[in-house]
Order: sequence, then structure tokens, then C-alpha cells
Amino acid sequence: MRIWIVTVGEPSPVDGVAVRLHRAGLLSRYMHQRGHEVVSFNGTIEHSARRQRFEETTVTKGDDGMAQVFLHGRIYQRNISPARIGNNRDVGKSFTAVSAKLEKPDVIVCSYPPIELAYAVSKYAKANNIPYVLDLRDMWPDIIADVAPKLLRPLARLAMFRWFSQARTASRLATGLVGISRPFLDWGLGMAKRKAGVNDRVFHLANDPDAAAPDELAKAEAFWDAAGVTPDKFILLFSGMYSARHDFETVINGAHLLPDDLKANIRIVFCGKGEAEEKMKAAANSAPYIVFAGWRNLADIQTLCKRAKGGLLPYPSTQDFMISYPNKVGEYLSAGLPIITSLKGEITKLIGDENCGVLYTEGDAKSFANAVMQLIRTPDSLKVMSNAAFGVYARAFNPKQIYADYAAYIEGFRKS
Repeated sequence: MRIWIVTVGEPSPVDGVAVRLHRAGLLSRYMHQRGHEVVSFNGTIEHSARRQRFEETTVTKGDDGMAQVFLHGRIYQRNISPARIGNNRDVGKSFTAVSAKLEKPDVIVCSYPPIELAYAVSKYAKANNIPYVLDLRDMWPDIIADVAPKLLRPLARLAMFRWFSQARTASRLATGLVGISRPFLDWGLGMAKRKAGVNDRVFHLANDPDAAAPDELAKAEAFWDAAGVTPDKFILLFSGMYSARHDFETVINGAHLLPDDLKANIRIVFCGKGEAEEKMKAAANSAPYIVFAGWRNLADIQTLCKRAKGGLLPYPSTQDFMISYPNKVGEYLSAGLPIITSLKGEITKLIGDENCGVLYTEGDAKSFANAVMQLIRTPDSLKVMSNAAFGVYARAFNPKQIYADYAAYIEGFRKS
């Protein structure tokens, strides 16, 4: 089959050695390995570094021979900004322009959001009678409207009428909707104004199952040793964007409340970059038990996960996060790391049902400190949670099974 897998904002193999691929990148790699002709779409913007990979829409091939298309969009520095909105419009237009020049696919899988790109893909698919799957990741534009004060939300939704219209069209024209959780799929079905059908499925987010190269892992061991993040420390980690929507302040302030003997033995490691970084570092106040490691590659994260005792999920209990299993969940569980979070909803239910983590109260630094002390001072309980994490991963978040099922689902659209 000829398959287009369309996204923006994800890491790409062109970004360097041992890049940590995300959902579309992993799916592209998996379908390519199964012998399909895959065209992998991404943006020219490297989202994490806020830099242009290419100065114009570019069609190229990777080292593995897979075709890659980078859709041009203007540079932006903040996730919520006029420039980011402009970039979303740009990539939609870039897709429309370049798709007319490419050989038509048998099926398209498109990430959602951004809205403008999904809308452009849906119109192309309809015009060319091509089945397309909308892979739902985030609740745009609902969560954008919900940022406004409650009394002003009706006006915000009115102002975003075009986005809501495009979102409904993109979901309605989809041959199949895929959600990262069942509530996410239900939300998409609500946009499409229909009930679930045979082509609507749930595939959880899942981490990269492949181990990094031995030489890269050796470099990673040396890096963490030099950073003082050694195996004898009690390590908690966060890996991802430092978004202003996340509640890092409670984690950092909670760490400051730990007794001095525990502070000497703990390392809370933040791996990533983002708009909240300056505020996070100010709150950390150069404390030696809080480490900012910047963006790390696949080998670094895999090594850190082996050394860590728990994974941080400092997300607020907003509607989109509550019905989701963020990408980090599978990553933490795969390493047997109990999840430490205040997030309600699906994650709270998972932790309650499976005993694979601990909860603290959102915005309550003392509650976070108590949760950490519970983990440190009850090693037997920590071991039970770690074993439970491995079990949940094997049953529900194993990427080899998830991507095998996703691949078989896509292959179901093969023309007779």
C-alpha cells in the first residue's frame, strides 16, 4: 500500500542521532518495515528547538529510503501566540500545494491537531476519494476556548467559529476516527455527530520500543554520572515540553519542603525545554536536588528511566488531560516507574485500579512532598508499584502490540 502519515510538531530522524520518535514517526517506521510505501509528513519547524529544518516545503528521503515531506510554516517561539496560529495556517496551505504534486496514496493517517492541516487533508481525501483516518491527540478548539474566563467562553467560541467549523468537517469526512483513549474517541465522534462504527478505534500512545545503540547508551551513562544523577540517588524524572499549562511549581516547591536528609539523596530531573523554563528555574533557586537537563535523546532517556524510581506527571485536571493517557505514561510504565501525579480522570482510575503510582493534591506542595516521602520510606510498597507498572505496560501500553494492531487497522483499508 502507499500510505501517507501526516503530522507536524513531532521529532524527525533528520533532527540528529538517537532521536526519540513519537506516534506518527513510530507508525511510519513500523509501516515501512512491513513493506509498505510510506510518505511521512512533518513540519519544517523542529518544535522542541524552535528552529527551521528547511526554509521551504521539502521532499526528501531518509537513510532508510522512506520518503519524507516537510511542510513549510513560519517560525514561532511560544505555543500560544499569533505566530503559532500563523504556522498552523501555513502548514495547511503547504499540504494543499505539495499534495497536488505527489502520487496519490491508498490511505492517509492524519494527526489532529492542528485544525488547519487536518481540514486540508480531509478536503484532499474527499476530492480524490481516498480513505483517511483522523488520529485525535488534543481537544482543539475546545480547550482553547476554555482558557477564556467562564462568562466569556460563549464569545470565545463565537470568535473561533471558523476553527470549530473546520474541526467538524475534518472529523465528519474521516473514514475512521482513532482516539488515544475511549473518552477521546467519544469526543471526536461528538464532533462528527455520529455513533462509533467499525472504522473507529482506540490506540493508546506508546513509547519507542527499540533500545538505543550501545555506544549511545555508554555516552548516556557518562552524561548522567557527570550530572550527579547517579544510581545511588532516589531519582524522579519528567521528560517533555515545559508547558505553561503544566503545574511544575507544586513539584518544585514540594521538593523544597523535603527534610534535609532526603534532599541530599534525591534528584528531581527535568528533561526538556519550553516556555515555563525560566519560571521553573527561578522556583528551583539552584537547588542541587533539582536538575534541568535540557532536551535529551533516546539513549539518555532510556538510561535515566533505568536509574529512576518514579515518573512525574504534573498535569492540571483540565478536560483534555483528564480523558487522556499522555505519552509519558507508557514511557514510565515501560521502565517499571510508578506514576506520581495530581491528574484526575483516566490516570487516577488507572492508578487506583492497578496500584501503579501515587496521587497528590493539585497545587498542594506539602501533599507532593508527602507523596515522595511515602515512596522513599516504603521500599516494599515501591517495589509492588513498580511490578504493577510493568504489568500494566505489558497489557495496555506495549508499543509492539499497539503498533501491530494499528498497522493491521490501516491495512484494512487496502483496496480490493
